[in-house]
Amino acid sequence: MRMKQVILIVEDEKVQQDVMREKLTSEGFGVITASDGEDGLKLAISDHPDLVLLDNRMPNMSGFAMLSRLRQHDEWGEKVPVIFFSNVEPGSRDEKADLEAIQPTAYLMKSDTSLNDIVAKIRETLGGA
Repeated sequence: MRMKQVILIVEDEKVQQDVMREKLTSEGFGVITASDGEDGLKLAISDHPDLVLLDNRMPNMSGFAMLSRLRQHDEWGEKVPVIFFSNVEPGSRDEKADLEAIQPTAYLMKSDTSLNDIVAKIRETLGGA
């Protein structure tokens, strides 16, 4: 039997984190969670999830900073799929350039994306898991 694919949710809003964890668990994924980029980075490095679902604006360390450090950490960190899931669209040219430099797999707007859309994007990213 195949192991469950594990998703790391890094989200500081507890309600949002709980709703996403519940949805992904019900869809058959293993789920681990962190409430800020600092804890998210530690968990990503120690647990090597199959995909990271990452908020950007969080206490202690932003999603941008976390992903930047993850991409520099090791070969796994360079390649792990990361989906940004944020309320804030990258606005300035600098923000867009920063985002391009750290290479998230996708960038989804919370206000425009349903839980089913998130699951579909995760499945697509992981190859139809």
